[in-house]
Amino acid sequence: MIKKERDMPLKMLQLEALLRRLPVDHNKRSNITEDLRKSKAGIKGERSLDYYLTDLPLTNTYVLYDLRLPNTTGHFFQIDVLIITNYYLLILEVKNIAGTLFFDQTFNQLIRTKNGEEE
Repeated sequence: MIKKERDMPLKMLQLEALLRRLPVDHNKRSNITEDLRKSKAGIKGERSLDYYLTDLPLTNTYVLYDLRLPNTTGHFFQIDVLIITNYYLLILEVKNIAGTLFFDQTFNQLIRTKNGEEE
């Protein structure tokens, strides 16, 4: 049972509104467009997870999306999806990354190859 629905991120709404108002030749337009693209990719990744969550049992299972919680120092952290059952709590962090991913255990880093370019 979904207890907290996923909302459209405020940042994404702000970026869309900003782009509607910015002149086409503004020097920050490409940066804002890229931020909006990343935001939309993140939402797409999170929504793609919904299909798999439909197989969860309906009783005694709760799904909460986009939680923003305070830590002990008064700062906040965000959880993409929290699944609560009688037996466990499962935190899901969703990423929507295109390309081939390589987890380099020597240098503890993630390397993405896309269109022949490495990041």
